[in-house]
Amino acid sequence: RNGLQKLVMINRISSIAAWVLAVFVSFPGIATSQVLEDIGLLRDNADAVAVLRFSAPVLYQRQIAAKAGDLVQIYYTVVPTTDISNSLVGDRRVLDETGLPRIVITDEAVDRQDPFKRRLLVRFATPLKFTVRVGKQRETLELVLLGQGAGLSQGGVPEAPSTAQALP
Repeated sequence: RNGLQKLVMINRISSIAAWVLAVFVSFPGIATSQVLEDIGLLRDNADAVAVLRFSAPVLYQRQIAAKAGDLVQIYYTVVPTTDISNSLVGDRRVLDETGLPRIVITDEAVDRQDPFKRRLLVRFATPLKFTVRVGKQRETLELVLLGQGAGLSQGGVPEAPSTAQALP
């Protein structure tokens, strides 16, 4: 009889665990999603352009740059869609492309209460002149590295005509 009770208890625990797992999978708001999806590099005449692609549409807010030119904070808001979760996780990417200084990009929420308000913390290994602009698609922002395009010409990085607008 004692062995039967243990078997029934294990069966109940397994059923509860399966139910909890089903709840987590069924509700997208419980799952987490990564916001910064990809970083691509393009050459735009004399400039290098890092195209920051997000998993949902974004609205550029502002940028705050260090005077030294080695750090910029880019503030943006994720436009909520049915495909994106309320639990957005941060991310860290390193761009270590030949011909460019190393760039570390960290994505994080600005406010824990509102995970859609976010910022990118961009650190350059050496000071650079740059600007931030809205990308050609709603899911992109572009980090333009002024005068750095020549370093990309050997790497087979594609040339792209610039139609995006630079923002303050």
